Amino acid sequence: MKGLLRKDLALVAVNAKTYLVVLFFVAVWMFTTVKGGEISYFGSIYMIVVFGFVGLGTITSDEQNGALGFLMTLPVKRSDYVKEKYLLCIMYIVCGWALSVILSAVIYRGRIFAGDEPFVIISILYMLAAVILVFLMIPINFRFGPEVARIVLFGVFAAIVLGVVAGLYLLEKLIPDHSYFDKIAEMINAVTAGQLLIVFLAVLAVEGALSYLYSLRVIKRKEF
Repeated sequence: MKGLLRKDLALVAVNAKTYLVVLFFVAVWMFTTVKGGEISYFGSIYMIVVFGFVGLGTITSDEQNGALGFLMTLPVKRSDYVKEKYLLCIMYIVCGWALSVILSAVIYRGRIFAGDEPFVIISILYMLAAVILVFLMIPINFRFGPEVARIVLFGVFAAIVLGVVAGLYLLEKLIPDHSYFDKIAEMINAVTAGQLLIVFLAVLAVEGALSYLYSLRVIKRKEF
């Protein structure tokens, strides 16, 4: 599996300049949008997601350039190939998170470590959410390819947006006086970052196991 990791790291290194440019523009954006002492999470979320999809991109590359078929002719276990992709994506997501924390610490002058629910804790939740998303995308990439995976990703976000809109519409009909906004705000404020962390870890554990087993099944059934 070490050889597979070295291969993918070398593949990503070819496009290192592109990622450095993205990192530079995110840093510039974060510097120019600091207002009134408020801490923005957008830069952190963007970096975490981008780095996660860098790992996913190696699956697409293997499929498109024929590397996957070649690798399967070598003494490489298919289970090791699947494990390596999960490990690689996690590594890149953690790297994106670490870089976002370092950048934010510099930009906001260490204030990200203060407060009841520090930036670092909240950003960990975003990191786990990115892992959950990537764990959804990996088996879809293996089974259907990158094009279908992109459609599924769009569908997931569209379903979330439509679900929120439909929920608000129903609340509008059921509670015309808009008092539900206050109730929703109370519910959100009652949930702590620690509680969300436990929920995210539980979801990640279940989804990760199912995602890996399905990916392994797909790869084992593929003919090259």
